[in-house]
Order: sequence, then C-alpha cells, then structure tokens
Amino acid sequence: MSGVCRLCGAECAPDDLLGVREGGGCVYCNGSPSCTRCGHTRRQHHGTYRTGERGCKVQVAPDDGLALGRCGCAGYTTETAALWETVPVVDVVEPRLRLADEGLGLFDD
Repeated sequence: MSGVCRLCGAECAPDDLLGVREGGGCVYCNGSPSCTRCGHTRRQHHGTYRTGERGCKVQVAPDDGLALGRCGCAGYTTETAALWETVPVVDVVEPRLRLADEGLGLFDD
C-alpha cells in the first residue's frame, strides 16, 4: 500500500509520509511546497536560505529540438503572484554531431 504526499504529490510508502507535527509532506519534499514560479521542489533550488546567487538547478529541454538548458527561475518562492510569471530556459546547449572526417584527435600527428 502506498500513500500520496499532499504537498508534492509523490507516491511513497506510508512510513515516508511526515506527520503534521513534523511539517507535513513526505521525506522527498520535507514538508516544503513546490516553487510557485517554476513548479520544482525547494531542494532543487540554490540560495533559498543563504546569501549568494539564487536560482533553480533543474535541467529542462526547450520546446523544440534536442537542446538542453537550465530552468531560469529567479529563486524559490511560495508567493501566489509568481504563478503568472514566465520562466525562461537559460544556458541552452545545442548538441553537435561529430563529422566522420573530424576524428577524435587521439592519433593526430
């Protein structure tokens, strides 16, 4: 039998669900709701409670192509006003195939 976390929606064992006195939630979200800006969990953000650069660490794919980037969330928040903010994909890297005549450069003279 499994349970569903009321905060993050993860399916987990009943023993993994935390009681109200422990903050609620489960062992995965640790009782913290998802970011209202991007939808990722608090643990996937950096700079939430410390000084320094704030942001999201999740790798995401843009809408088209095979590129891979990072969620451009400005930092974890639970404010309802952030629900309507658009979150860009930043640091996009487009994969490039190596041509047959390029070689690997291992045995070049």
